[in-house]
Amino acid sequence: MNDEYVKTHLEMKYFVLKPSSNTIYGEASRKAMLAYARVIEEEAPDFSYELRQWINREEGEIRTAELKKKLDENPQTESEQE
Repeated sequence: MNDEYVKTHLEMKYFVLKPSSNTIYGEASRKAMLAYARVIEEEAPDFSYELRQWINREEGEIRTAELKKKLDENPQTESEQE
């Protein structure tokens, strides 16, 4: 990338993350949020805690959705469940 590209395309004040996504980008978003929470923890412990809780909720929902998908793809008969 040349400097002109960076100046015209990558300079911004805000960066939007989508932590609920079950993609590599969602994972990167959650990791970025966690890093941010760690940096601000001493200055803003409540906000840091809220960010960590948000990350935990998103990861829990993703794991639940993955498990549900596996169960839907491989349903067991009643005799297999016993």
